Amino acid sequence: MKTFSEICAEEGTDKAPQGHAYSFFYESILKPKREYIRNLLEIGVMEGSSHRAWEKWLPNAEIYGVDNNLEQLKNHIDKERIHYSQGDGYDRFYLNKLYPDKVWDVVIDDGCHLIHRQIEILNHFHDKLSSYGHIFIEDVGSWDDSFVPGSMDIQKAKEFLYDNFIGAKEKLVLIDSTMIPRMGHCDRWNNYILMYSN
Repeated sequence: MKTFSEICAEEGTDKAPQGHAYSFFYESILKPKREYIRNLLEIGVMEGSSHRAWEKWLPNAEIYGVDNNLEQLKNHIDKERIHYSQGDGYDRFYLNKLYPDKVWDVVIDDGCHLIHRQIEILNHFHDKLSSYGHIFIEDVGSWDDSFVPGSMDIQKAKEFLYDNFIGAKEKLVLIDSTMIPRMGHCDRWNNYILMYSN
């Protein structure tokens, strides 16, 4: 079985070692439960490369993607285990209509990267996870959010997310992925992931 990093590199997602190198982090967290993960939702689709990587690496999972623009997809036809929906992945009413009563194993926000939207993902999904579920918010503090002054300062971004999170704050962990061995060229980003775990 190929590693998740190898699959990400093949599919051309920026989670690969040549990009953010988030693949190393995801593999370390999710590999022990890889066979048990039944579903994964990722907000933000682009060309669908990370969804294809997840589908290859998680053998028993249905992979879901939501984006307000699916025109960038190289292949608009769903694979057997990959399902795309076009809409606002940060709109809780849309999400509730799209996935009523869904219990998630993995939720990833790799969408607009605006911190006032990232907190909406945390607050919407934290009580919709399985007993071993995770939420991963990628690229925390990477985009200037006019709604949150100082949002590109990682300490201020962390404080905003923790202060406005309505769930159990002790389940939040901010990971600096620059501590992961990398070959990447994404140094313009804050390479932080906020993880919530049940």
